[in-house]
Amino acid sequence: MEQKWDSLLTTKAKKIAIAKIDEIAIILSRSAENINDIALMGDGAGLALFLAYYGRYKGSKEHQNCCNNVVEMILGLSISNEPYFPFAGGISGMCWTVQHLNDNGFIEADIDELFSDLDAPMKDIMLRYMNESDYGYDFLHGSIGIAFYLLKRKNIKCRAYVELLFNELKKKAIVDDKNKTVKWESPAMVAFYDFGLAHGLATIVNFLSRYIDIIEDKEIPSKLLRGLIKFMRHNEQDPKIFNSYFPSKLDERDFAPNPSRLAWCYGDLGIGISLFRASETLDDYELKTYSLKILSHAVTRIDPNDTKVEDAGLCHGAMGNALIFNRLYNMTGQEEFKKSAVYWYDVGLDMGIHKDGLAGYKAIHSGNLVNDSTFLNGITGIGLSLISAVSNIEPRWDECLLIS
Repeated sequence: MEQKWDSLLTTKAKKIAIAKIDEIAIILSRSAENINDIALMGDGAGLALFLAYYGRYKGSKEHQNCCNNVVEMILGLSISNEPYFPFAGGISGMCWTVQHLNDNGFIEADIDELFSDLDAPMKDIMLRYMNESDYGYDFLHGSIGIAFYLLKRKNIKCRAYVELLFNELKKKAIVDDKNKTVKWESPAMVAFYDFGLAHGLATIVNFLSRYIDIIEDKEIPSKLLRGLIKFMRHNEQDPKIFNSYFPSKLDERDFAPNPSRLAWCYGDLGIGISLFRASETLDDYELKTYSLKILSHAVTRIDPNDTKVEDAGLCHGAMGNALIFNRLYNMTGQEEFKKSAVYWYDVGLDMGIHKDGLAGYKAIHSGNLVNDSTFLNGITGIGLSLISAVSNIEPRWDECLLIS
């Protein structure tokens, strides 16, 4: 169900943001003429998302038509290129994008006719990633990202495929009956646990919550979900000492402190919003209160040495933080989240100052500032985040980041 969405920015910041959005649109419209990538998190399907939302924001048929052209191009590329299935860069993310655009009235497509032949091969790859690759359950590059798309398909066959993945996930669960905890080792690593949303345990929290929401027999997955949350809470840190409630990663052979950044990919923001979702799935008021305590603490973190925010992208940058706080404000009505969203939008706008950047923006890659047009790290995602700040259009696309 579509949520009422309030425009966030006002006066000077809004004028700057609108100018940046338009500048980004000019750059990306030009690049739409030469698509060679299907990636949702890259320059292909992610570009289609921006053009769709920008076209709706501006009431522009030109950009809506451009979105349609990009969709046609990425569909053609997906057929002509060697099949590659991960959510971030492959077919499952592209398929999610086309279905999202169709479901939200941006395009008209027969999803079953387009993609039903891909469901079974996608299932096989999903199970192979879980059992035979170093990516394992990883959201962006492994099996859960593919399962997330198959859940989106909302048919009996695809739900049966997702159940197969759940069964494999259940087999790999490390259950501690004494402490009533459940955990999953990071793929290909012994006694090592990634807590983040992009690749780690918060992914499983988020996925299990979505899976439980659509199945009838909820007992076993709910038990696993509660056990995982209990494991994570057993490893809570003192935020007064480490700034974050949760470590970025945990190595049980070396319990050295591991503070986490403030970002979607790693740290309390991605974990907190996943716990919030779990609290609604489990109808657990105490867990919801706990998740909001974590997220309220995240509001206080603005020291760059602590947050590690060095660029503006969605993954680990200012516009990603702003988007999450904006989503939290619209979900909860809590003013502290609104203020934090405005703060991070101001930070992100202040970063668009590079004369040789794209709309003034550069992204950090391996310690270097580079031009980046992609959805996850570059101006495509920055533009989408800004549209959600200056308009009443709900950024339903943030589902692909497990935010909504």
